[in-house]
Amino acid sequence: MGLFTENPWPLIVPCLIAAVGLFVVWNQQRRKGLLVGAGLAVALALTAFVVDHFVVTTAEQLEQNIRDLTAAFQRKDRDRTLSYFSQREVLLKQLIEAALTRVDVHDDLDIKDVQVTLLADETRASTRFRANGTVSFEKTNAGHQPSRWELKWQREGSDWKIIEVHRLHPLKDEELGMFSGN
Repeated sequence: MGLFTENPWPLIVPCLIAAVGLFVVWNQQRRKGLLVGAGLAVALALTAFVVDHFVVTTAEQLEQNIRDLTAAFQRKDRDRTLSYFSQREVLLKQLIEAALTRVDVHDDLDIKDVQVTLLADETRASTRFRANGTVSFEKTNAGHQPSRWELKWQREGSDWKIIEVHRLHPLKDEELGMFSGN
C-alpha cells in the first residue's frame, strides 16, 4: 500500500485509459456491461485519488516537516525552528540558534529533490534535499546559493525530531562545514 499512497498515478492513469477504452467500445456495441466496467474504472481512479489525498505516509510527513522547518528558519521563528530538533541534541540546537542569528534566507528559497529513507523499523529516517536561494551571512549578501542537506531523524513519541544535520557539497557527496564558504 505504500507505493499506492505515495503516488496514485500509476493506478489512476491505467484506470482512466481503461474507462475511455470501455466507453468507446460501449458506444459501438451498446452492451451494458461495458458501460458498467467504464464506470467502475472511473470509480477506482477517483478512489485512488481520494485515498492519496487523505493518507499521509511517513515519507510525506517528513517531506512536509522539511518544508515547514525551512519556512520557520526563513521567518526566523526560533521556537518553531527549534521544535523540529530533539531535546537531547543540545549542541545541535545551539548551532541552529547561531545560524538563526547569522544567516538570512531571502524569499526565493526553493526546496527540491527531497529523498526520504526510513530506517530501523521506521523509528529513524534519513532525508536529503536541495535548498536553493539567496542567502546573506552576517548581513553580507552571498547571492543565490545552491545547497544540499542531509537530516537524520528519530521518532520521539508521535513526532519526528532531528538528531543530526549535515551540509553537503551541491554536486558531490562530500560533507561541508556548516558555516564554510563552499
